[in-house]
Amino acid sequence: MTFIPCRVLELKPIEGTPYRWLRLSWSNDNAWMPVPLGHHVMLRLLDSTGTPVCRPYTPVWPKLTPDSVDHADLVKYTELSLLIKVYPNGVMSGLIDQLQEGDQLEVSLPIGQFSHSFLHNILSSTKRPFVFMLSAGSGITPMLRLLLVFLHRHSSDPGDHNAVDVSSPIVRLVCFDRTEKDQVLVDELADLESKFRDRLVILLLFFI
Repeated sequence: MTFIPCRVLELKPIEGTPYRWLRLSWSNDNAWMPVPLGHHVMLRLLDSTGTPVCRPYTPVWPKLTPDSVDHADLVKYTELSLLIKVYPNGVMSGLIDQLQEGDQLEVSLPIGQFSHSFLHNILSSTKRPFVFMLSAGSGITPMLRLLLVFLHRHSSDPGDHNAVDVSSPIVRLVCFDRTEKDQVLVDELADLESKFRDRLVILLLFFI
């Protein structure tokens, strides 16, 4: 597996959650490496004994707001944004949580077999498609970029997020978490749901 050295631009805690926003830059400011939708990367760090530790993470959009929907098909390929859940006694997440701006780590080339023809068939449908998305815990991360892409399909009127053509998907996102404290981006998701109220319904559930 090929790894590329990267540096930390920002590591920011998300208040009230065990999650962190991690923003990385390739070691060369002019490097260009897109991560396709539905793909992930491996992060690699050394533990205190010098042993490499690797874990998979799915890139996310740098922010989750209605405004970002208008640019969901654009990605700043010289940077990489990740949503990291820090687990108690988690080896990799603990190492990530100690990173400082300017620190180095390694990122693999994109990995995944997500079929873009499947996505194309949904978005090019002559009938209005219904999309059901299920996530559990940190599994919300692979859904975020896809969600923005689905919502990006709206009419030419940027002032009306609900004025859509017949091919714009209607999305139902169901998120499962163990406790309320394990939820992330609740306010941001609620804002999206409000702005796209005719197209998006989000259901937050807890394990019993």
